[in-house]
Amino acid sequence: MALIRCPQCQNEISDRASKCPNCGYEMYMTGEFGFCEECGKPLKPNVSSCQNCGCPILPKDNKKQTKQSRVKAIAVILAIFIVVSLATAFTLNDLNNKKADQYREQLADAADLIATGGPKAAETAELVSSVWYNTIYEKDDIKTDKYTKNGRQFNKDFNDSLANLFADTEFQAKKDEIIKNREDLTDAMILLKNPPRKYKETYTKFLECYDAYMDFTELAIYPKGSLETYTNNISEISSRMSDAVYNLRLTAE
Repeated sequence: MALIRCPQCQNEISDRASKCPNCGYEMYMTGEFGFCEECGKPLKPNVSSCQNCGCPILPKDNKKQTKQSRVKAIAVILAIFIVVSLATAFTLNDLNNKKADQYREQLADAADLIATGGPKAAETAELVSSVWYNTIYEKDDIKTDKYTKNGRQFNKDFNDSLANLFADTEFQAKKDEIIKNREDLTDAMILLKNPPRKYKETYTKFLECYDAYMDFTELAIYPKGSLETYTNNISEISSRMSDAVYNLRLTAE
């Protein structure tokens, strides 16, 4: 059992209360959380989707699994970017070939940009997701409280919390670093557009890594959609990156 806030008077009441003992507001009994995570409206009892926006309602156990999956997705992304750094060690048989040697160095520079920028983007996406989640479910967290609360009260709209996060000076500095990293990587990719014939396949595979990386960093600094779609997109992009890195390593060996 947990305490939630009455939508009418904001007093703390049991999540199992049929009505607010303070103002008499009739509550919907829906389990651990009585509000839709998509639109924030109260939910009717025993429904499989929100009557207001149609968002699916997850059982209590599934909600916990969703958060765990989100954390695992971030962890996977961090691991992936570590693996990407290994892709800089391309084995070339013709190091005496000046053009091939130069291309190898340019490719290594581009891979290093992904390896250094990836963890920063992953940390940013994790913080965005946590602020979003903790606002909706009114979860205390020393890392997010300054964004999710107005005094002792949680923000009623998660967009207010995200606005607080993006207005934070330290967060803005991290966002600017990611933007600069994206710009540098785009410039680096221009130098790789015409690879030596021997490395055309390597370039094609690296381009897949680049595309996934750019999608992920954009998601980190420009969140959109619902919390569910946001975390699903993180998982989908991490899977794309994992496949791309694996294929790149095969061509680089």
